[in-house]
Amino acid sequence: MIVNLPETVSASSFLDLSDTCKALGIVCSSLNDVDRDELLNPENRVNETTLLTLWNDMDRHSKIPHYGLLVGQQINPSAKGLLASWVSQCGTLKEAFDVFQKNTPLMNPSEKWEMKQKNGTVTLTFTLQKSKGYPLAAIERSMSALLTWAHGLTGQKLPLIAAKFQFNRPKYVSNYVSVFGDKLMFESENNELVFVADLLNLPIKSANDFLKKVMQTKADIALKKLGDNVSLSEKVKDLILINLPHQKATIEVLSNGLFMSRQSIYRKLKEEGTDFKTLLNDARKTLAVNLLKADSSSMTSISIELGFKEPGSFYKAFRRWYGMSPRDYLSELEK
Repeated sequence: MIVNLPETVSASSFLDLSDTCKALGIVCSSLNDVDRDELLNPENRVNETTLLTLWNDMDRHSKIPHYGLLVGQQINPSAKGLLASWVSQCGTLKEAFDVFQKNTPLMNPSEKWEMKQKNGTVTLTFTLQKSKGYPLAAIERSMSALLTWAHGLTGQKLPLIAAKFQFNRPKYVSNYVSVFGDKLMFESENNELVFVADLLNLPIKSANDFLKKVMQTKADIALKKLGDNVSLSEKVKDLILINLPHQKATIEVLSNGLFMSRQSIYRKLKEEGTDFKTLLNDARKTLAVNLLKADSSSMTSISIELGFKEPGSFYKAFRRWYGMSPRDYLSELEK
């Protein structure tokens, strides 16, 4: 089961989720073929589809609607991967967040955290790649887990100025209040946690400079292996999917994200038998169906999410991709 290929997540992150799944009494068929001994090695990787299968199993079988929040509030010492071990040795909360946001691919390349400071506040923005099909609980887990880890590392709770979520207000909102506080916003532009910047100075209880350097060295090696295994076209498509909302998926944005010139990107993609326009089209095609399934009420919103300037362009593209209108496509799926 352990692999060293593109589209992999850390074995430790899978172990953490599977252990918590069992602890909550959620029986998942996807755990039957899992070799725990292999998962205990923090340098091993698991195919991301294995993790997705577990998430979808939990989503189908859990009788607890807020299980994502519950999972995020657990810390499993036996499932500590390279990134968690590295973060645990940092000196301050700011350093820990810096390390975490820059090296999230060690844990799961489909997740992304971004930290910004402005006017005495810090905003942590979380995104989870839409095309992969993770359930809503995966977002709840990651956002609540960040607060759980911050508390565990510093010994102090992180009071929030605001907690914002892109999705609709859930029926179990009282469970959100117990985790994030009562300053909640739903149907927001981004998933965000906002708090006072002074909290970044909180010291990490387990800080150890020597161990930090050891874990950083191991993590750098692991990241290099991941990078070596992923083609440029795969990296470009992933970045397109992340940046498609709000029409940000341009070659300039990709150039900055990959630290490569536009000319180098064009040349290397050509060597791999593809180009930016083709990858953009493929990414839009993949994401279009997922957005339609999630909410088909506003074609204008979907066209904007996909980076089209007007709904008409989206309709034409969809007909080119699937040979029918978006509405007809959804009707076929329902049949």
